[in-house]
Amino acid sequence: LTYGLDGAGEGLGHRVVELSLTDDTDAQRAVSHGRLQVDETAPTELRIDSYDTVLSLTDGEASGTVFLMPEADFEATTAAGFDGGTIDVTYRYAVTDLANRPYGYRDRIGINDEGTGTGQIGLAADGVTVTYEGAAIGTITAAGTNGGGFSVTLGAGATNAGIEALLRNLTWQSEGDSEGGQPDLFIRVTDAGGAHTGDALIDF
Repeated sequence: LTYGLDGAGEGLGHRVVELSLTDDTDAQRAVSHGRLQVDETAPTELRIDSYDTVLSLTDGEASGTVFLMPEADFEATTAAGFDGGTIDVTYRYAVTDLANRPYGYRDRIGINDEGTGTGQIGLAADGVTVTYEGAAIGTITAAGTNGGGFSVTLGAGATNAGIEALLRNLTWQSEGDSEGGQPDLFIRVTDAGGAHTGDALIDF
C-alpha cells in the first residue's frame, strides 16, 4: 500500500488515512480499522534570483561602493529556520593568488548601513550586529577586509525578508586597480540545517 498526494493538493498539514479490512463471507460483516498519521512538510529549498552575474567596472567605479546584487530576490522554504545559518561571500581566487588577484589585499566586502526604518538593513553601534528594521538578525563573523571573505552568522530574528534586504546591501570596494585582477565572488545562504542556495557567482 502506498500514499501520495496528486497535484498541488489542498495545502500542507495533518492527514489521517484509514485502512479497512472487510470479511463479508458470513451474514455479518467483520471490519478491522487502522489509522495512519501522515504529516507532510514542504521540501527545503533556498534560492537567490534576479542578480547580475557579470560586473564590468572601471578603476574609478571599483574605488567607490559597488552593490553586488541590489535587485536580488531571496526565497526559502525551510523547517530548520535560519538561527545559526550563514550568509557567506567568498572569492574564487585566494588573496595569495597573485596571478589572478594582484591587488586582492586592497579588496573589501561589507554591508551598506541604510538605517532602522521599514525594510532597511543597518549596523548596530558595535559594528558587527546586523539589523533589519532595527531588530538584530545576525552578527558579522568574517570582516571581509584585506581581500578576505565576508560572513554573517544569522540569528533567531532572521527572516526571508531580512535576508533578501541584506543580500541587496552587500557591497564591494577596492582601494586599487580592478582591471589587473579577478575579484570574482561567490555568495551563498545556508539555513540552520545546512541546506543552502547554489553559489551565486558575481564575475568581475
